[in-house]
Parts: sequence; structure tokens; C-alpha cells
Amino acid sequence: MKELEQAVADGYSVKILYHKSGEKQLNYRLVDPYRIIYWNNKWYVIGFCHLRDDIRSFRVDRIESLMLTENKFNRPENFSARDFFMKNLLPTIEDKGGNTSLVINGNTRTLGDICQHWFLGHYLQERTSNQAVFLLEKDMIHTYVPYLLLPYGKSIQVIEPISLKKRLIEVLSELIKFHQV
Repeated sequence: MKELEQAVADGYSVKILYHKSGEKQLNYRLVDPYRIIYWNNKWYVIGFCHLRDDIRSFRVDRIESLMLTENKFNRPENFSARDFFMKNLLPTIEDKGGNTSLVINGNTRTLGDICQHWFLGHYLQERTSNQAVFLLEKDMIHTYVPYLLLPYGKSIQVIEPISLKKRLIEVLSELIKFHQV
């Protein structure tokens, strides 16, 4: 990690032996490391991958070996590791027909927290003082959103879709059954 931090600070390319998820074979990559970020209990380096000729992210714990090179690089002026990472991490909305509006009412402060949530904030469409509207794929609404909204308890109310209200009840029922054992 120390060598990687030094490469980012000094602007030197690194040659890494990388174990890509789901692949048995290790690959050598020449990378211009722009930034190192910590997300979801893991360290990532984001930089230009010469093999793919594109900006990529690499989990640091999957780097088997790292060698500093003498190649200097210039980081793009307006590069934001956070923007790159969030854009590539979160699913994109592609099929407009498969999307559903999520409408939540609540107090200004709670809605502010939800609108700045690392996941939901990405899908915010409209916001008033007591209501927020998000546009998400139907599958995401029923898979992820119930677990994201439950911690807010009675400080928010789902207005639509009705199917999410039903899914919240199912999730709560499962939790009740689990804890009654």
C-alpha cells in the first residue's frame, strides 16, 4: 500500500500482477494510479489501465505484486475518483420502460439524508421540502430499497409504488418470524 500511495503522490506508473474477480489466471497490468479510495471496507486504486486503454478500478487486496516504474504520467485535470467510482459501481438506468417512480414523503431532514444516500441519491429525480421522487428499475425497488428504507422507520412514508409497501411488509414479517424463534 505504501508503494502504491507513493506512486499516486509522485505520478509514477506501476506494474501490477492482478487477480481479477472470477478468473483463475493472474494478469500483469501497467497502471497510472490516479487515486486510492476506501469503499465498503475495501481499498481501490483508480487509474488508467494501459492494457485496456481506459480508466479502471482495481481492488488493492487483489494485487499480488506491485513494481514501481520510471514512467511518469499526468493525471487528467478534472478527474474525480468519486464520480468515476460511483458511475461505474451503481447500475445505470437503461430501459425506460422497466423503471418505476419511488415517491417518499417525510420531514425535510430525513428526506435530505435519503437524497444524499450513496445509492438512492444517484436516482433522485425531484425533491420538495416534504417529498422526494426517485426513478429506479423495478427489480432494484423490490430487492435493495426495502432494506435501505427500513432504518428510517416512521420518519418516512412510501407513497408509491404500492408494490414496495407490500414488499416492506413482507421483509418486516420475515424479520419478525426470524426473531421469534
